[in-house]
Amino acid sequence: MSKSKHTPRVDYDQIAELYDSQPFRGKEVDANLQIFLTEQTTKQIEPLCILEIGCGTGNQLVANRPEVPTARMMGMDRFRGMLK
Repeated sequence: MSKSKHTPRVDYDQIAELYDSQPFRGKEVDANLQIFLTEQTTKQIEPLCILEIGCGTGNQLVANRPEVPTARMMGMDRFRGMLK
């Protein structure tokens, strides 16, 4: 029987304060969101609602805000430190 290789899990509560300070953490508007918006053929009566599961600090939601300023956005993450 072979041992499976496990990657150590990261405790994001411990690194949350430093998470966005890394240079590779910068975000741009999500390309898939832009494609979705261009494919819409009818105007929505209600504002667009976006739920990001595993949002971390929410930096992608912040980056997407200019593209959809009236959208209702919510992020969920299991680590409280990231949500602070």
